[in-house]
Amino acid sequence: MSTLPTPAFDDPKHDLRIYQGDCLDLLAQIPPSSVDLVFADPPYFLSNGGITCHAGKMVSVNKGAWDKLPGPDSGHATETIIWAAKDKKSRHTFHYKLMKETNRGKQMKSVWEIKPPETWEKKFGKHPTQKPVALLERILLASTNEGDVVLDPFLGGGTTLVTALRLARHAIGCELSVDYVNLCIRRICSNLVESIFL
Repeated sequence: MSTLPTPAFDDPKHDLRIYQGDCLDLLAQIPPSSVDLVFADPPYFLSNGGITCHAGKMVSVNKGAWDKLPGPDSGHATETIIWAAKDKKSRHTFHYKLMKETNRGKQMKSVWEIKPPETWEKKFGKHPTQKPVALLERILLASTNEGDVVLDPFLGGGTTLVTALRLARHAIGCELSVDYVNLCIRRICSNLVESIFL
């Protein structure tokens, strides 16, 4: 097994690291059983005429027909979260009691109502599929403990690492786009500064 590359961002105090590059290259280098939770949200619906900046040039982000939004009448008001384990013997964390308390004493339903990212979450820029901190807070509180290691192989705008920092979890993120890596770093640094004054 080869060693991990130098991270684009490394905060040893909070054990937060961001790697810039292809997640498939990084995943092959992560030691087995070193991660407690993987939150994977691959990019999607970017192929409807979207463009991005790559090496100083505007280029299409067309990924193919599979990535096209079917249209406004297809009712994409929900996203599906799949809770999975490596195999039948895998142990997993789920804080049922905390989730019930969070839901005012009632068992949490399988459909969660969570608002889109708030204005403060987009202060340094935004990602086209950015997830709200409230969603990641619920997921991390439900299925990790303080000090657990969370891996996000499709870091995007950095919500997973921002939330991990806020909840005292350790985290590793990987993002292909240098622009989004820089967005993640700005968001995390802002949260680090805020935590000093709280």
